[in-house]
Amino acid sequence: MLGLRVFVEMDYEGNDISKVINEEHSNFEYKDNIGLADEISFTIHNYDVSKPWINNSFPEKGDKVIAKLRMIEGDKDRPFECGEFYVDDINTNFCPDTLTIKAISIELGNKIKSEEVTKAWEKTSLKKIGQAIATKNKLKFEFKGSDVKFARVEQKEESDGALIQRLAVSHGFGVKVIKSTLVIMEHSALEKANSNVIIDKK
Repeated sequence: MLGLRVFVEMDYEGNDISKVINEEHSNFEYKDNIGLADEISFTIHNYDVSKPWINNSFPEKGDKVIAKLRMIEGDKDRPFECGEFYVDDINTNFCPDTLTIKAISIELGNKIKSEEVTKAWEKTSLKKIGQAIATKNKLKFEFKGSDVKFARVEQKEESDGALIQRLAVSHGFGVKVIKSTLVIMEHSALEKANSNVIIDKK
């Protein structure tokens, strides 16, 4: 009986590149970070760097990548959605010839991580601040857990992402952007949730 087999399904700018990623000379890495952005990276070995990557074009920063893992064991086929990502680093290497692409779950044009803001938030809450930041940065919003109220919050030359992460972490919440959604979740709620997949280390 075959053991656990893991396959990657990947869409790159509307093109299915799963076959390329699953070849033995390629590799894929997914990081489900506690911080604001998840990450993926993949390396294509024996890649001819003089030729276009897909559809007569070369990879560019900001390209959209959708990744999913499929874990197959016996007659069980369990999908795991990694999410949507945006290319933020491209590296080519000669001898051996490789193409390495790294992407994060926050769209590159989004200023949630880069724009420093100075502002005072009065009579507010973690949920209200999260919703306001999501709306400002054109993101959807999800909040899971018991809200935390604040009489006043100081945001001094601090990005919206840094602010919401600071407030969330200090009150037992995790925060990240995934599938164009700002998600704030209480750790206790996450710990009570049922596991999605259990992998036997054998």
